[in-house]
Amino acid sequence: MVSCASILTMKRKVLQHIIHSYLRDLKRNLLDTEPSYPLEPIHQFRVEYKQLRAFLRMICSAKQYKESVRLLKKIRKAYTILGRYRDLQLLELQITADVEPGNALPAGFIHALHKKQQKLQARFTKININRALNRTENSLFKSLPGRFTSVELSAYFKRKKQKIKRMILMKHIDDVEIHVIRKSLKDIFYNLKFLHEWELIPSGYQGMEVDFQVYEKLLFDLGRFQDKCTGINLIKRLQPKNWEATKLARLDLIQHKLIREKEDIKGIIRKEMEVLKTLIINNIIPAV
Repeated sequence: MVSCASILTMKRKVLQHIIHSYLRDLKRNLLDTEPSYPLEPIHQFRVEYKQLRAFLRMICSAKQYKESVRLLKKIRKAYTILGRYRDLQLLELQITADVEPGNALPAGFIHALHKKQQKLQARFTKININRALNRTENSLFKSLPGRFTSVELSAYFKRKKQKIKRMILMKHIDDVEIHVIRKSLKDIFYNLKFLHEWELIPSGYQGMEVDFQVYEKLLFDLGRFQDKCTGINLIKRLQPKNWEATKLARLDLIQHKLIREKEDIKGIIRKEMEVLKTLIINNIIPAV
């Protein structure tokens, strides 16, 4: 642990240490992912990936730093494949958990889900992920900025929060904008969490606990909302067009159930965004 409660600058050595820690956690979760591809380790791998990506975006956000610091293409590809695999897992859970008696899904649809999962497993296996993670560490170390200052940190959070403020204060927020808000909130939340755990909170930043409480609940519901959206789109894409009407009707019932659940969650999100809007307007959540 690098204890830097009053730090003004994160130098390259500190940045390297932090990145090494993130990649170590990625590898640890990766070991639990194969060979059976359970849901939770896949989720944890993707969370660690997004935390590292958010950190890289933050430290490269300074205007004077022009070089892009990105994970290797193979790592990004593994992340995408595991995301699609998890989407299929979640869909199967969603549509089999509370299907009414006599309305069981046609076996052919479940078979189609499993077949797509097998193809994704084969694609993932072809990626030598451990080697790619080792190579990406060397690549990131070479392209890091020489330092990241508290001034740059404050500017990063200010830009992020101003973007969220503009969107949340809009009169109408559609599904696409909800997704954009979620992405920005996740970047802020992951980096605040990182700064808190590594004791790198700059002196003068107030509202840490408020941010965590508001963001964590909202992000949880935004994630549920996104899962429903993905499930609805997957059913549209995967349902066979040559099925008989009774089988298609079963899928339609499940799809409409997901749509209702999605709209219920959206109502919860709107209320939570009203709370966040009030906090922003009253400057309870400052722009660092």
